[in-house]
Amino acid sequence: MKKSSVLSIIFSKAIGILAFLILLAIAKVLTNYIDNSVYNSVINFLFDNLLLALIIFFFALVSEIFWEFKLPFNLPAPILSAALSSYIITYIYRLFLLIKSLTYFELELPIDLIYMIAFIGVIIIGYSIIVAKAVKKDGKKEGIKKEVEWKDVGKQFKLFMYNLGKKANKSTKEKEVKKKRKKRKPKKVIEKVETTKSSITIKS
Repeated sequence: MKKSSVLSIIFSKAIGILAFLILLAIAKVLTNYIDNSVYNSVINFLFDNLLLALIIFFFALVSEIFWEFKLPFNLPAPILSAALSSYIITYIYRLFLLIKSLTYFELELPIDLIYMIAFIGVIIIGYSIIVAKAVKKDGKKEGIKKEVEWKDVGKQFKLFMYNLGKKANKSTKEKEVKKKRKKRKPKKVIEKVETTKSSITIKS
């Protein structure tokens, strides 16, 4: 994982949180000038659930960072995404209750069932994505190996044989040179012996 990608994720999420807080503060100031019960209810809802919104931003940041990691460090990512989905559902459900109170809309949602389906579904989908990426990566590696093995085997084999022959020729030449040197050494010894003999006879 590149540091630049992590920094860009943190930077983008920080800008999103900052923009949300600024807009929320402006909207709160406008409640002094806008006399509307629906508008005031919505702004109060946003302020009452500000902590939940910040938790959602935090889990979104952490889960996205873990998704950038490679296997096995990205294994917590689906769990974090599942937790994020639970907080998002909580926020949407509270918003649904607000709309229900403002419009007198009669509808009951099986929230516990929605929590369970979303949590399990996100975990299954998340790990399926991780497995699919790992299989795809292995497939690419095998494809590269096959290309090298079948397409470039002729060139590699020729180059190997050429280098092998070159080394063999070099070693044989070195051996021949060593043999010649060994053959020359006795001649020099004989010449020395003869010179010593001749010098002895001359002295005598």
